[in-house]
Amino acid sequence: MKRRFFRPNKRMEYGQFNAAESFLAAAHGKDPRPREIKAKRVQAQRVDHADLEKHTLSAVGDLLAMHPKVLFAVRQNSGGMQWADAKGEAHSMWFYRIVTRQPVRISDYWGILRDGRMMAMECKRPSWKAPSDTREYEQAAFLMLVRNCGGIGGFVRTVDEANALLA
Repeated sequence: MKRRFFRPNKRMEYGQFNAAESFLAAAHGKDPRPREIKAKRVQAQRVDHADLEKHTLSAVGDLLAMHPKVLFAVRQNSGGMQWADAKGEAHSMWFYRIVTRQPVRISDYWGILRDGRMMAMECKRPSWKAPSDTREYEQAAFLMLVRNCGGIGGFVRTVDEANALLA
């Protein structure tokens, strides 16, 4: 497989430029003119660390691992990547693709209950209210698909909501 090289960032480009400029200036007896690396301007944002989705994901995963009604559960990540073949042509590879009549996105957790029904849970941060963008509506469509087939599925913001969904 051909190795794929990525474009260096500005810090690396300026470092290479400054090294070359210093070498050439010394070879010609002149003073080097290095480029300055400007610091990125970062706007401070308030982050409520208690209101993160990762805490819900972790707690729900622990619940599903020990809940007596759950036969197995899968933590599903989404996304894709680009890769190059032997000829150097770029191709896209999706981690999963669901083929349905309407677009759906698989939930954070899915699995099978001991009674044979499917279950799916989409974890959200505790302050989340309702679907607001295309991705969340596609997640809601998957949860509805699971419920329409006799399974249980829903959005959960806390481990208590997940436990109530399994009850």
